[in-house]
Amino acid sequence: MKRGAVPVLLVLAMAGSARANEPTDTRDLRSEIAWARATWPDELKGLHFQGPLSKLLAWAPRRGSAVVYLYTHDFACRQATLAPAERTEDDGAGELPPQTLTARINHRPRIEDGELVREVTFVEVGARLSREDGVWSTEARDAAGHWQPHEGGGGFMDPIVYGALSYADDRVARWDGEGVEIDSYCAGPVEWLACPDGGERPCERCEQVSILVAEPGASWGHGHDYGGRRVTCNAACPSYPQSPDLVRLDRLRERVAIWRPRRARPARVPSLYKSLDECLREHPELKRQASPHPPARPDRPAR
Repeated sequence: MKRGAVPVLLVLAMAGSARANEPTDTRDLRSEIAWARATWPDELKGLHFQGPLSKLLAWAPRRGSAVVYLYTHDFACRQATLAPAERTEDDGAGELPPQTLTARINHRPRIEDGELVREVTFVEVGARLSREDGVWSTEARDAAGHWQPHEGGGGFMDPIVYGALSYADDRVARWDGEGVEIDSYCAGPVEWLACPDGGERPCERCEQVSILVAEPGASWGHGHDYGGRRVTCNAACPSYPQSPDLVRLDRLRERVAIWRPRRARPARVPSLYKSLDECLREHPELKRQASPHPPARPDRPAR
């Protein structure tokens, strides 16, 4: 990226994050969640369909930004400014309130080629807490003393996801959840049909729906047990109508961010605070460090 380029803003690369909003019709959503739990009780046991997103979104002012302090494994109570995430036309800008915030961390300035330059890190704050891995962005101070976009770049890598939002009030937000994805598939019944040239093959109707739950990026797979009956031809199966349950579940997944609790030690949970003192109090190991603000920054290629 050339000098003067706009800094890279974060896009959370997890399925459902852009649409994992708390809808206006919460009663309808509650009934859909209850239906899913009743339909797949074992698979969905212990999972949460929502986090306290509205409480978190209330942290950011309508105009300007708020000072916060971020704790993760790579940011030790770092000061950041929190504001609504910038939206594009593809996001439907202006139609709905933003459902994610951006925490901006300004790193320590340094002299580079005669200019005062600083690194800037953007962390996406919402149903997931994450930042782009390997992405870097810098600003340079101009003659008037203002910071201007300078350089930036990065490769296409999976984002660093700190966790799923599990708790929020007016002083602290915690991401002690692990995001999961649901894979739904037709599960029969199976009927054996003859092939035009002889033999038979199993064809699966889509009247029943099964699901698999795993962490994002996991390899999906499900097999069939035909009880030893041999498949003796490979003709295409008829096109069966899709189960209404499959469509209904897909629509529900678009509206939620599903997660399960990690139950980590409180001192190790990725968190956001309005008070530095409270951040240091809940993470006492930082008090033994020389500074609560180490110059952490994303990896970037050597110049």
